[in-house]
Amino acid sequence: MPTAEDFKIGSTVGGKYRIEECLGQGGMGSVYRVTHLYLNKEFAMKAVNSCVTTDVAMQRFQQEAKTATLLNHPSLVQVHDFGVFDDATPYLVMDFIDGITFAEFLKQNGPISVDDVPVLFSQVCFALLSAHESGIVHRDIKPGNIMLCTKVARDAEGSVKIVDFGIAKLLFREAGEIQALTKTGEIFGSPLYMSPEQCIGDLVDHRSDQYSLGCVLFEMLTGTPPHVGPTALNTMMLHDTMKAPTLKEASLGKEFPPALERVVGKMLARSPADRYENIGEAALSLTKACAGDSSPGSSSRSGKSTLSRQSETVTLSTKQLTMIVASTAILGVALGALGMEFLHLRTATQPVPTASVTDSTLPQSGNSAAQPENLAAQPGNSAQPSESNDASFNPLDFSDPKTTHTETLKSLKNAGAVTSTISGTGASRRRTIIFPKFALGTVLEYRKTMPSRILSKAGGIRDFDASVPLTLDVGEIADAFIAMPSIVTKIPPDLFKGLFIRLPKSESGDEDEKSQSDLAATIRELRHWTNLESIGLHYFALNKGVFENLFLLDKLRCLELTHCRFDARKFADQKIWNKLAELGFNYCGNVDPLLARLSSSSNLQILNLIGSDYSAAALGSLRKCKQLVSLNLSSDKVDDEMIEAIKSINSVRILWLDGTKYKTEHIKKLLSFPGIDKIILLKERSPSGHDVFKDPRVIYKEY
Repeated sequence: MPTAEDFKIGSTVGGKYRIEECLGQGGMGSVYRVTHLYLNKEFAMKAVNSCVTTDVAMQRFQQEAKTATLLNHPSLVQVHDFGVFDDATPYLVMDFIDGITFAEFLKQNGPISVDDVPVLFSQVCFALLSAHESGIVHRDIKPGNIMLCTKVARDAEGSVKIVDFGIAKLLFREAGEIQALTKTGEIFGSPLYMSPEQCIGDLVDHRSDQYSLGCVLFEMLTGTPPHVGPTALNTMMLHDTMKAPTLKEASLGKEFPPALERVVGKMLARSPADRYENIGEAALSLTKACAGDSSPGSSSRSGKSTLSRQSETVTLSTKQLTMIVASTAILGVALGALGMEFLHLRTATQPVPTASVTDSTLPQSGNSAAQPENLAAQPGNSAQPSESNDASFNPLDFSDPKTTHTETLKSLKNAGAVTSTISGTGASRRRTIIFPKFALGTVLEYRKTMPSRILSKAGGIRDFDASVPLTLDVGEIADAFIAMPSIVTKIPPDLFKGLFIRLPKSESGDEDEKSQSDLAATIRELRHWTNLESIGLHYFALNKGVFENLFLLDKLRCLELTHCRFDARKFADQKIWNKLAELGFNYCGNVDPLLARLSSSSNLQILNLIGSDYSAAALGSLRKCKQLVSLNLSSDKVDDEMIEAIKSINSVRILWLDGTKYKTEHIKKLLSFPGIDKIILLKERSPSGHDVFKDPRVIYKEY
């Protein structure tokens, strides 16, 4: 019998399913439209590829089937059969749906009107409520997983369907089986729509789906998700640290009913406790909010709803409407990690990718190549922390405006020392860290470029694979962290290899002298951190003491400055610049004097210049940097002089460029230069149809 990878159209599998069409294929398996020969009815069938039928994959696939059998609602897809073919290929048979996803509808028709909200989202809310009452959390609610059925009246029950419960989580436990498959700390979902608790690997409940649906509703009304960062991990951090904008702000001034703004804002509350108790309450509130009188110019009273207007003008092909469960996430039961790497965590909206040096000869990019919707953590990754076994762990919410700076300082002052112990031997070695009961920030996995995926909060008792190096992002407590440098000495000196300190964006643009001296004192204390290799500073005004103390950090090899203010001419002579292998000046004003100084560096390998100002002459001076292999540029000034400056830097093999600024002729010219191995272009979406795009050296990364 053929395997899932090569089922033939027209063939019969399992003695009763005729293969009609392959609807999608991926590394994990395939999805087919099939006909049940005895019932003469069409279904959708998932089948796992033979190469990935590991025990864990099989368990996850079986868990998806078991989860689906608990679902019983007109707006939830039903599973009709599950089993294993004679060749050991597991399969899952479910409803075949003719329809179009919310994502496709939005792409083709634009945002919906307020009048459409009750029709569409009430069904989704009550379908999720049904799942939640059965103990199931979807965990991947997004526009691609909600469908409009084309053969059902718009206002009829079941005209909207939620699909793909492939990464759903049961709230109850069955002898630990499910806990083993979806461990606390694993990150599942799509970053544009993930709840803050999902983003940081915390436990999730039904209120996580409510947040994700709030993101979908927000996008369907405005055309954009509430949070969009330059990388997937950056987007996740925005969910965790930033309040969602209003509908009016996101839609550039369009008016919405105030009651609707309040409902959406409540669904998007960062703390689960601040959301609706259940999603049924959200449905009722949405209906009431949309039924009220809207303000003048509101999109809620347009004569006809978006759906009714578009039904008169839009004709979709059968192929466009043929969507099935999990069509956008083939076999989500064994989602693979796509390397959630990032250069830093920031709140600015401009894309700030970075390149990273690996152990190979050619440095690889540290920016995630994945589209945000396709991102998920690798199942069973041993770097994930275990659930905190401190039952009283209840971190202080430092993002809450009610939490004062004084309270934060008091918490830090009274905090005990962080302890770290290693147990086990060989590959089973584990590191157990006991943090204060409040969170010091977030623990990330460290890689070569100050980077990587979130592991857990830095609070309570946490457990990690001892072989995984760690980074600390102090996040919301940054101002208190630098105001009390002694906190550094409470952390084991060999614990962290990377550190992020990100002040909130200053409205005035100025920090006082005390803030600068506090930062300098904190960095001086960091000399006790014997493994520290990377530091990222955001929204700081920097003085001489900061640079001098950075130089004294023996192992420091990577420094990323973002939205930092300092006089480049005044500090160009600092010794720190010649010490670094990787350096970033992102949104730091004019950096010409620094580029001139860096021209004499014998260590610099990676340089990021995103959003900063520089001249072609200053850039060209980097031709003296014989070790510089990766250059990340973003400049509004792209002309022949700038292209020639890039050409003169013979050592550069990888170029990161803003794909919206560089034209086709620029790319062709750059490709003609000897030594260029890769040009990574950042764009909103990958283009096609031109010869230059077919060059294997040109790589598109979407942001």
